[in-house]
Amino acid sequence: MIIESGGRRAPLTMLRGQANAGMRYRLTPESVDKMAKEVDDILALYEISPAVRTFGNAAAENWRDSLLDTRTPSVVEELRAVRDRGEEALRDLRMPFKKNEAYRYMSLRRIYNNKFAKNSGEVDPVMVAESEQSEMEGYRVVVVDGKYDASLSSLGKLPSGVYFGGLQGLPEEYKARVFAELEIVPEDIYGSRYWAELNKASLSDAMVVIVPEGVKIEQPVQITFYTTGSDTPGKASSSFPRLVVLSDKDSEGTIYVDHTGDRDANYYSAPVTTVKVDDGAEFNFYYHQHQSEAACHTEVVNATVMNGAKFNWRGILNGGLVGRLNMDVDLKGNDAEAEVMGATLATEGLQSDIHTYILHHGERGTSRQEHRSIVGHKGEGTFRGQIKILKPAIDCDADQQSRALLLSSTGIVNSMPTLVVEPDQVAGAAHGSTVSDLQGEEMFYMLTRGISEDDAKVMLTKGFIRHIIGEFPFEKMRVGLMEKITSIAQSATVHWRYTDLDGSAAEFDRVMGRDEDMAMFG
Repeated sequence: MIIESGGRRAPLTMLRGQANAGMRYRLTPESVDKMAKEVDDILALYEISPAVRTFGNAAAENWRDSLLDTRTPSVVEELRAVRDRGEEALRDLRMPFKKNEAYRYMSLRRIYNNKFAKNSGEVDPVMVAESEQSEMEGYRVVVVDGKYDASLSSLGKLPSGVYFGGLQGLPEEYKARVFAELEIVPEDIYGSRYWAELNKASLSDAMVVIVPEGVKIEQPVQITFYTTGSDTPGKASSSFPRLVVLSDKDSEGTIYVDHTGDRDANYYSAPVTTVKVDDGAEFNFYYHQHQSEAACHTEVVNATVMNGAKFNWRGILNGGLVGRLNMDVDLKGNDAEAEVMGATLATEGLQSDIHTYILHHGERGTSRQEHRSIVGHKGEGTFRGQIKILKPAIDCDADQQSRALLLSSTGIVNSMPTLVVEPDQVAGAAHGSTVSDLQGEEMFYMLTRGISEDDAKVMLTKGFIRHIIGEFPFEKMRVGLMEKITSIAQSATVHWRYTDLDGSAAEFDRVMGRDEDMAMFG
């Protein structure tokens, strides 16, 4: 721990040393400066830089500076001023650390343990093809390393006035609104601001979706954000995608956003998305994060929902060595609605982390949230969410549920749903959380009906998450996710409870799949 005073820093260990010696020590600005001078003298004696006093800060700041040094140029001149303001704000912010409650369960060391080089810019066509969904054939936009790529994109006939594209082709009448959105930095109780300022400071382009007033888009559009690997062996690459969605009054639209990149590549992706759903509009947002298992991903999504508008979000996180998503939904208007349904899959050392913050401003608002996670061998799944109903927001109805399935004794589940209700008059307010494993009773029931051990584990695991995945109208994606779930479930630990001949009960874990494991039940 470092104590700061008058621009100087002193390690708390020096104070502990005084206490251990049985001395009383009064902490004043002068005493802190004196201790700092003593440390400086010692460091100077051994020709060591004072920066070594704060190893964590130095590593994090070096990581930040390495990212900023490898930024790519902006595609439009107007973006330079936005980036400059972002960088200035970024350098004034404290770096995220584990001691901050917002990052308590996040492996920041995995993120900070990287140095960066320029992206190769070479897209793997196989990886791009693997993420294509047939339901949106001919309606796909590809963004490579944060920049809209027209050569890989294809858009069929869309209604008049609808815009999907980057900043270079943005119509003049939309520029003021879009650049105002780029200045927005979402702030919440879960530390979104740092990642949002980092994205702003590194912007090279922005993907823009505009649905004009009264226009309804029947055809879903796929937006793929792709990160290429580094052009220097031993170093990571980075990308900072930005998505701006403007759904104007009484409009309707649907997009499917997927985040991916070079297979097995080490890269860092830090997207930011802002969505504005105007009065009476409805916007459907499907989301899939399936980054390389060597990559790190920190993302901020902010949605603002106005009078009588609806925002529906369906998301799956099953990639990235560290995958963090902060989602903020502001129900600004009266009679606004939001439905947020998500799931995470984490195994083999991967960490998936969703933090959500839903804020009711207007009267008679409705919010529904459900999160499910499956955690396998050495995986870690975290859900932390809060629904807050402000005092003027009377007659609101809010529900938040978190369900986790822990398939291994080496996995970790963190679940923290919270509900804050300020007004006395609400239509409904509920929240809940459960964490369970595969129960022996359920397995035994299926085994007695001739179902094999592996098939039973897979069926129970799929059943746990099927209704979330079933919300996605994209067959190829559903099939791929079910295959991954199958591989996780087959090595699951089953919790058996049995009774000895003397009538005493006992419990133990068994990794199923061996004949001898079932001998005592045969």
